[in-house]
Amino acid sequence: MAANSFEYPTMHFQVMEKFGSKRLKSPHGVALSLNGDVIVADRGSKRVQFFTWSCRYMTKLDVAEDPIDIAPITRERYAITDHVNAVVYIVTQNGKIIRTIGEGILKAPTGVVAFGEKNAVSIYVVDSEDGCIHVFSLLGKQVKVIGCYGNEDGQLQRPSYIALNSKQELVVSDSGNNRVQIFTSEGDFVRCFGASDDDNENSEGFNDLRGVAVDVHDNIFTACSGGVLMYSPSGKFICRVDSDDDELGTPVGVAVTQRVPCEVVVSDSDCNLIRIYDREQ
Repeated sequence: MAANSFEYPTMHFQVMEKFGSKRLKSPHGVALSLNGDVIVADRGSKRVQFFTWSCRYMTKLDVAEDPIDIAPITRERYAITDHVNAVVYIVTQNGKIIRTIGEGILKAPTGVVAFGEKNAVSIYVVDSEDGCIHVFSLLGKQVKVIGCYGNEDGQLQRPSYIALNSKQELVVSDSGNNRVQIFTSEGDFVRCFGASDDDNENSEGFNDLRGVAVDVHDNIFTACSGGVLMYSPSGKFICRVDSDDDELGTPVGVAVTQRVPCEVVVSDSDCNLIRIYDREQ
């Protein structure tokens, strides 16, 4: 079955692990390294923190004053958005800054994702103030700008986070417009879904959209005021990942493993926790 047509049957998730309460202060973006470790942009402590999949603390990076999101580039290099300084740092895991990109261009960078190999890597940076996605080469040259401020198809208002699906399409949480938008990696509008859709079964789930992630079948996971929600690639609501019993505060970042069934990693900025959900068997 083609990846873009796959939909899970009715399902339920449960908390598999939770950690970080003694180390984290307002965690925001989360990502999975190419080694499978959990990486957290911990905004309150002004650092990026690394944990093993078994929840053991590994190390930290003190390079950004206001880290919002992080994206692995290789096994040893990462891109970190610094919201207050309006730049992206390319760093090694031992904290060496290789390059600073976006100076004088970015206004309020939030989400970030990297795609490509070796010197052909592109860095996609969401700018919440400009209402667009800036695309940079690994050397820091701006290649293009995707989207612009507005509420029409292909336009964005206060976008926050970004993910890539199996087609290398960009999945963007268009927070100000209460919807998710999808673009090609070249910047062409593909489709969107959100609160204004007549057939949407869960319109309140698009309020205060934040993190976004995609699984191996291109199903889309979002963090919002309604919790962590799962949608099909076309935008049909599938299920809520968390439950009222979890007492999830404010979910911000979301990352998804590329396994079947997947695990869902969520940052809770109010409770200073990372929660990992797996599917009930």
